[in-house]
Order: sequence, then C-alpha cells, then structure tokens
Amino acid sequence: MPVLTVGVIRQPEVAEQAVADGSADFVALGRALLADPQWPEKARRGAVADIRPCTSCNWCVDQLLAHKRLGCAENPRTGRETEPEILRSGAGRPAAVVGGGPGGMAAALLLQDAGFRVTLFEKADRLGIGLVASATPPGKDKFFWYRDYLVRRLEASGVEVRLGCEAGADDILALRPALAVVATGAANRTLAVAGSRSVPVGFAHDLLTGQEPLANGLGADGPGADGPVVIVGSGETGCECAEYVAGSGRDVVLVSRSPERRLARRAQYVYRRQLIARLEGNPRIHIETGMELAAVGGGEAVLRDRAGADHRRPASQVLLALGRVPENGLAAALGAAGVPTHVIGDSREVGRIGDAVHDAYAAVRAATETDGPAEPVTALAC
Repeated sequence: MPVLTVGVIRQPEVAEQAVADGSADFVALGRALLADPQWPEKARRGAVADIRPCTSCNWCVDQLLAHKRLGCAENPRTGRETEPEILRSGAGRPAAVVGGGPGGMAAALLLQDAGFRVTLFEKADRLGIGLVASATPPGKDKFFWYRDYLVRRLEASGVEVRLGCEAGADDILALRPALAVVATGAANRTLAVAGSRSVPVGFAHDLLTGQEPLANGLGADGPGADGPVVIVGSGETGCECAEYVAGSGRDVVLVSRSPERRLARRAQYVYRRQLIARLEGNPRIHIETGMELAAVGGGEAVLRDRAGADHRRPASQVLLALGRVPENGLAAALGAAGVPTHVIGDSREVGRIGDAVHDAYAAVRAATETDGPAEPVTALAC
C-alpha cells in the first residue's frame, strides 16, 4: 500500500531519507509551502539554504481561527498573490533602514530588490536580537532557522550593514536618503523598585537574548543567596523565561497580577495551551497570582497582594517581564527633515514577528508605487 506522510517535515534531507529508507513513498508538505512555495524546486536544484524556513509559529492557523484569509508570518505574499507587487522603482537611490530585527532585515532586502542602495543600521553587534529572544525558550529553536536565513540573505546581498551603530538622525541624513524605514523595535517597560544591591534586578527579555546573565545564586549573602529567580510579569515573555530558567536547574517564582487562567494571554492559541500545561506541571516553577513586586533587598523579593499585605520570598535574582514599549523617536526627527519615513514592527506597535515582516512588505510596496513603468518584483528577496 503506497504511504503518503506529512507532519513538520521542514528539510529536504529529512524528506529524502524517508523515501530512501522506505518509511514513505511520498512526502507531503503543508505549512512549509506557505512559507516558501518554491520549496520543492529549490530542493530539486540543491538550493537548500535559500528555502525560507517554516518556524511552526502557527501564524497561518491564527489567521484562519480569526476568519481571515490565509497568511504566513515570514512570507507576506501568501494569500495576497493577486495583489500588486513591489516595483523596481528605486533607480539606485539611497535608502536607510534602522534596526536589524526581522522587520528591518526584511525591509532592507526588499528595498534592495526594488532597486534602492540600502544601508542597514543595527546598534547591537549582531542581527536579529528579537529573533534570538523568540528562539531561546524551550521548543522554539526553529526561530533560529529564520534568523540565520535572513542573515544569509543579507550577506549575499548588496545591502551595507553597519553593526554596533546606534544611528541618529544625522547619520541617516548624511546618506541623503530617498526614504527611511524605522525598525528600532521596543524597549523594556521599567518599574521603580525599592531595594538594595543584594538582589540583582534585570529584564527577562534581556536574559533570553543573552544580554542579561543568569545569576548563579551563590554570590549574595542573606536568605536569598541560593533562592529562586523571581520573574515579575506573566505575559508570554515572562512565562517563557520561567520555563527557560527552570530548564537550567533553577527554582522560579513567577509573579502575576492576573489570575492563572490569564497567563501568556496574548500567546498563539495552540502554543499557549501547551506552554501553560508545562508551567503548571513543572515542579521548579511556583506561580504567585494576584501579586505585584513592592521591593527587593536582603536576599528577598517583597510581593504585595491586592489587599495590601506583603509577602516575602527568597530571591537570588529578579527579572522584570512587564512588557515592551515602542521606540520610534527617530521617525519624528527624520520626518521633520523631510525624509519620507515608514515606522514598522515593534517601533509602530509591539506585536509578533509576522507583524514586523508584513509591515516591512507594506512599507516597501508603498514606497515603490509609481505612475511610470516599472518591472514588478516577482520573487521576494527576504
């Protein structure tokens, strides 16, 4: 009986092996073809590194659950194949992209393919920091595939990438750009916390990106010297950070102002169910609901409940996961200087990877509209 197999087959070598060893006679692809309809053709000619990888993020599933047309986080043309395409109207004019996250990288590649001479500024020493934060939690390593894919595409492109460069308006204006794309992302929401240096306080997002170290729990004196890591905030980042820290062998106290049923409430539906089940079943994770952080110090975190009562918990480290706020101040300065400026991704509104990529596509498509003749870009560069 011929066997057709399907299910999270992402790499051609996996499909080839399944056929070669007799596990299957045919291999079917689902979401992988939404991410890259040319998957089979690229596999046939050995261009495996050029396949846009499906990260199993379920953006497509969410679109259908919301009764929207089918879409893909990484491929903004999916479901929009009949709409007008990006046009090659750049004519060698300079363009600037500020921010090397998924939206910024996608915008830079698309602008270059549209004929612009592109400079991409990134203040960090590497590209795709936001994708690293998404890929680091347990079970989400496929986002590293997407980051690596975009970096490879940039390395093979003519885009000038300036790492370690926190570009200001003067840096952008020096290029005399025909347009600019602001993709500077978002900043951590802060919280004024009374306390002492005996308990280091940082941000969950920075821990996941490698910018914040995980305290070893051995360096402080007092009751929290070997205590748990206290994570304040129960959105998706806080919950993922709790699982990541617990996976390193540390005990975690996850502090939530909301009831437990609202943990990671903005996470993708299917993933959220799995994440919460893992958190609730992890013996290293203790969830405190109806609480907020009042103070730290003396090796402790002081949590305050809704009635105003304080509860002291040993803590070797406190990580804040209180959300992120857009960073888009550069856009106003560029606009005031007369540079057509597009604000995309988390700089516009904090969202998901697909929001940033789709913003990039929409911005470049709008920037390339012209009344004159121009050749369409039929294959996405990103």
